[in-house]
Amino acid sequence: MPGLSLFWDRVALSFYTLGLLATIGVLFWHQERFFSLVRRLIGLGFLFQLVSVVETGYLAHHFPATQYSETANLLSLLIAGIFLLAWRLYSPRGLPLVIEPLLFLLTFSSIYGPVGSARIGIQPAAQGLHNPWIYWHIILSLLGIAGLALAVAGSLLYLWTERQLKRKPLRASLARALPPLETLDRMTYLSLLFGFPLLTLGLVIGFYRAGLQWGVAGLHDPKILISVLTWALFLILLFVRWSSGWRGRRSALFILVCFLVAVAGWLSNSFSHLHDFVR
Repeated sequence: MPGLSLFWDRVALSFYTLGLLATIGVLFWHQERFFSLVRRLIGLGFLFQLVSVVETGYLAHHFPATQYSETANLLSLLIAGIFLLAWRLYSPRGLPLVIEPLLFLLTFSSIYGPVGSARIGIQPAAQGLHNPWIYWHIILSLLGIAGLALAVAGSLLYLWTERQLKRKPLRASLARALPPLETLDRMTYLSLLFGFPLLTLGLVIGFYRAGLQWGVAGLHDPKILISVLTWALFLILLFVRWSSGWRGRRSALFILVCFLVAVAGWLSNSFSHLHDFVR
């Protein structure tokens, strides 16, 4: 990654690393002030990452999501942004415990992974990617994934909080640090309502472009099939929640199943002929 964009990414990673250390402090000492510290560190990382993404797109002369390092970096930026918005609306104290490690891993892999920016720099966009519909497909899909990632983080925190609350006796410092289960359930639900429509639009645009360029054969691509499976599972979850009133633990567990399938889709680029440019 030429210019200063790699430097800005490393600065963002430094803040995310400090935030990761602060989350360890939360786990060991259960001090509420660490939550505020982590939020500020994520905010600083978000700002530097935003500068990096803008500069990368400017220098590369294409939308900065045409290879793995750019996509992972952009996804990390979107997750951080949605987290900061959720914090402003709900202030779920324990959410940084789950979001911070995810931001660190995505940013670290985008820089130092096998196809990270520190190794391969910026590559020319593959033929066929210079199309506004492709860019809309990418940004809507990543926004949807970022929203669903927040739902996954809320589900993990819900299950952990529920387990802690069942333990007796519960330390006063830990009790103050745990977010209300009702708040987590509502935040998770709204994150689904935010991410699912965006993911749906991204998939529809992707189907449209794949059908035009590759015909029916393109729809048999492994990544497309896994993406459809992920979408169907989230649709089932929302339907069951609306019709049967699924809440709390059952909803959280089902979201984690959806997340595992989504991770398989994210890792399927190596087997995808249509998405092999994201490497």
